[in-house]
Amino acid sequence: MKMRIEGRTSAGMKVWVKRRLLNGPIPLLATLLIAAPVWAGEEDDRWWPTQAFPKTMVRTANQQQFPEPRVALQMMVQSVAGLAAKAVNEGRGDELVWVNNGDGDLEKWYARLLARRPDLAIPGSYEPWDLVDRYARRGIIKGYILYRGDKSKGENNTGRLGMNYSVNVATSLAGLLDGIIVDEDLESMAKARGLKLLLDAREKTQPGCFQTYKNQFNRRMLCFQDPRIPHVRDLAIAQKVFTAYGNNDLPRLAVAWLEPLSPILGWNSGDEFENTDLSTGFGDIRTATDWRLNLPVLMAGTNDNAENMPQEGAATDGGVRGYSPVIWCVNGCQPASALSALRNWSGASA
Repeated sequence: MKMRIEGRTSAGMKVWVKRRLLNGPIPLLATLLIAAPVWAGEEDDRWWPTQAFPKTMVRTANQQQFPEPRVALQMMVQSVAGLAAKAVNEGRGDELVWVNNGDGDLEKWYARLLARRPDLAIPGSYEPWDLVDRYARRGIIKGYILYRGDKSKGENNTGRLGMNYSVNVATSLAGLLDGIIVDEDLESMAKARGLKLLLDAREKTQPGCFQTYKNQFNRRMLCFQDPRIPHVRDLAIAQKVFTAYGNNDLPRLAVAWLEPLSPILGWNSGDEFENTDLSTGFGDIRTATDWRLNLPVLMAGTNDNAENMPQEGAATDGGVRGYSPVIWCVNGCQPASALSALRNWSGASA
C-alpha cells in the first residue's frame, strides 16, 4: 500500500492522514510504515513530543523492593520523575529520574544510555521520600495532590465495579500544579516533610477535571491508564497530559478534543477493538504503553539528535536520503518494540 504525504506542513499532513483514516479502507492489524522527512523545526512538526537532555541522571532504588504501600510509593515516584522531566524542559532543572524496576532488559537500556553519554553525572540511588526531599528543596515540587487508591476487585485493564479514579485526576493536575501525587495512606509522611496540600482530588471526577482544566492540558497527547497501574504517568505529567480511564462518554470526548495524529499513552479498559477503533476513527496513534517505564529518559535528547541528521534531499551513505521511518499503527498494532528498533537505527540517545 503506497501513501504520499500531501504538503510539508504538519497541519497539512494531519488533515490528509485523518481523512485517509476515516474514509479509506484500513485492514485489521495494519501497520503503515512510511518514509517521512526529518524536520528539526518547531514542535508542531512532530508526532511525538521532545524531552530536553539533562546534565544529571538520578536513579531510584529498586521499586519492586519499596515497602508497603508499594503501589502508592510507585505512583508517587512516577510523579517525581515527571516533574523533574518537566523542569528540565522548562529550564528550571537539569536532572532526570531513572526508575529502577530490577528489569534486565530495562537495565540494558540504562547501561547503553550511560555508555553513549559518559558526561552524565550520576549522584547515586535514592529511596522515594529522599527523592521528594531532593526536588522539594529545589522548588521543583511545590506540594502534593491527594488521592484515594483504587481498591476495586478484579483484573487489571478491565472495567471493575466501584473503581476510584482520583489518582487519574491527580495525575492530570500534577503537571499543572507542580505537585506530586500522594495516596491518602501516605499523607502523614508528606505533612511530616512540610509539603503543602495543593488539591484534594479524592472527591473529584475525571469528567469534571477534563471540563475544568482542558484549556490547560496538552492537546497533542492523551493518556488512558488503569488507576491501579503506576506506569507511564511520568511522561503524562511531564507533558501536562489529561489522564483518564473507563468505558463511558469521556474517552470519546477526550479523543475528539485531541489534535489529530497525536499519540495516546497507556491503554483503556475494554477489548482491543474498542481501544483501537476509537483512536483510528479520529486519526490518532494508539501506543499501547500502559506498562512502559522511563519514557522521558529514553526519549531525551532525540530532538538534538534530529538536528544532526541529514535534512530532506541530502544524500547520506549509500545514496539514502535524509528520511526517518515513522510508524502509524491502527486497529491493534503495538509499536513499542518497533519504535525501539527504529531508535537504534536512527542513532538516538538510548
